[in-house]
Amino acid sequence: MLNFKQIFVSFIVVLALSLSVVARPSITKIETPNWWTGFVSPVMVLLHGENLNDAKFSLSYPGVKIEKTRLQPDGKYAFVWLSIAKKAKPDTVNLTLTTAAGTATAALPLMGRQSTAGSFQGVTRDDAFTSSRLC
Repeated sequence: MLNFKQIFVSFIVVLALSLSVVARPSITKIETPNWWTGFVSPVMVLLHGENLNDAKFSLSYPGVKIEKTRLQPDGKYAFVWLSIAKKAKPDTVNLTLTTAAGTATAALPLMGRQSTAGSFQGVTRDDAFTSSRLC
């Protein structure tokens, strides 16, 4: 017959092994892969990965904040809405996801928009095809 000490040690070993099996979160893809300063805000970012259940998100970047998050029950997808201020500077925003099993980070490049002045003229009447051009 097993004594109490042997049972207790066995229980601790099983507990330690079961805790080590808990999978750490991982992020394998981020959509959209980048965004721009001075553009539409908020932007929804989709994170794809594993073990995203019960995740808490954080970031530390001037001019960018998390507005809302939504996790999917299967733990494979997380939607994160980011508010990007007009004053935000181009660089990489690191979005950190934390669960009881660990952390994962997704990098979202925040790019500067190029000036469109003189680059795009829009649609003019010269772009339209009319029957008068056939004759």
